[in-house]
Amino acid sequence: MINESYGVQRKPQEKVEYCHVDRRMIFGHSESIMSYDTYQFPDYSKVVATRWDEREKDKRRREIFPKDCPKVYDMGVELVKKSPHI
Repeated sequence: MINESYGVQRKPQEKVEYCHVDRRMIFGHSESIMSYDTYQFPDYSKVVATRWDEREKDKRRREIFPKDCPKVYDMGVELVKKSPHI
């Protein structure tokens, strides 16, 4: 996975917007949250993955991921509220 600063430069949100068009047609509303530098393997000691720094990923997982989870949950609640099909 890419880190956040690189991801922001690449403007992935613009690319994701294309996906929202179909979802809006089906569900009436669509949103997304970008998550960067996620874990790729459950146990880095079992794979050769020199591109990633396991310590940095672990740090981000402990510090950032817990902050992102409530945002994702809240977004899901809002999506359900806005959906005309539920």
